[in-house]
Amino acid sequence: MPFLFPYLRPAFAVAILSLPTVLALESSRQTLTLTSANAPALVRAQNPALAAARYRVGEARGRLRQSGRLTNPEVESSFQHDPEWREIGAEFALTQSLPVTARLRHEKEVSLAELQAAIEEVNDFERRLIGKVREGIVDVVALQSHKANHAKQVRVVLDLLSFIEAQVEKGERSVIDANQVKVERTQLGLEMRRLENARLQALGQLKPLLGLSPDAHLIVDDRLPPMRTMVKSSPHLEARPDYRAAFHLSEAAEREIALERAKRYDDLSVGLFVERAREEDAPDGLERETAVGVRVSFPLPFWTKNEGAIEEKMAKHARLTKEMDALAKQALHETSNAEQAMESQAQLLAEIDASLMPEVRKQVEALEEAYEQGLTDLQSVLRARRQVIELSAARIDALRDYHRARVQLETALATP
Repeated sequence: MPFLFPYLRPAFAVAILSLPTVLALESSRQTLTLTSANAPALVRAQNPALAAARYRVGEARGRLRQSGRLTNPEVESSFQHDPEWREIGAEFALTQSLPVTARLRHEKEVSLAELQAAIEEVNDFERRLIGKVREGIVDVVALQSHKANHAKQVRVVLDLLSFIEAQVEKGERSVIDANQVKVERTQLGLEMRRLENARLQALGQLKPLLGLSPDAHLIVDDRLPPMRTMVKSSPHLEARPDYRAAFHLSEAAEREIALERAKRYDDLSVGLFVERAREEDAPDGLERETAVGVRVSFPLPFWTKNEGAIEEKMAKHARLTKEMDALAKQALHETSNAEQAMESQAQLLAEIDASLMPEVRKQVEALEEAYEQGLTDLQSVLRARRQVIELSAARIDALRDYHRARVQLETALATP
């Protein structure tokens, strides 16, 4: 094919020249290793929703800085004259509104409580995000354990296949047995592909929580630790940021009642004015006069006393108080449900390890020995091996559910 060389050389040159670009793109691909230990720090540093939520604290801090201030003073001036411009008058006044109640102090207190609530709301959002990431880590590690378990079973099946094929060559076994083992191997391979797809999907759900792009390479380097002795405990509500946020919101609503009551009386206006005039005083003629004075304006609370706004804030305070009580009960239920789930899965794990798994393994060994001696068929051996796989999978799922419940318990207690 010498006639193709002139055409292949440019293509080869293009491929060689583009190789550095491909390698650079591959090296620039973001890679992150995730563990239970570094998950909180990664969420705090990289989650975009959490970064956006932090601006709520800045908004509340700005409102606090602006609240409790006097209104700006007002400057007034006037000028008048007669048609002949003989009599002329001018006035200059400076007016300041002053509250007659503690309205400014109440405004400051309301803004301070709202700032504290905003800080706790961001902390609670962070707590829930970290809990979600830690649960995702448990799911990924469980899927990786499932894959490892199936890979181990594939190796066992391959050993069995080698044994049967050797027996087939000697004429001591049927080809049907070898084909059945090959089918078993294929089924395990398909199951491993399904598990890999599930693992990739679980990693895809973790990436946005960590602020990663869809094409980033995420590695979960963790394991499911053994069970630990569980000590039941009640949630300390003061440790939960959502409860602290509800408390500060209720506190802000209580101070809003005092603020609306202070607004029943409008501000007092105090002004200082200077008046300069040239007037004709018969028979003396034109004279210049200067007057300096103070004027006070006090609104009378005849038509409105802010009753509707006061009633609204009282209802708001009552609602937030009830929401605090509901939140306290919800925290108790979250803790109780997580503890019950941990206890149930711990019992299941103990039963699998203590009795079920040893019995199934003993049965597999007995059937394999009987099959080698020609006392049973291959289907019985494969069914027993399938039971081992299913029981191992059940153990991994129970351990996964135990640690998911543990993460949920720690999130409910706000002590991950």
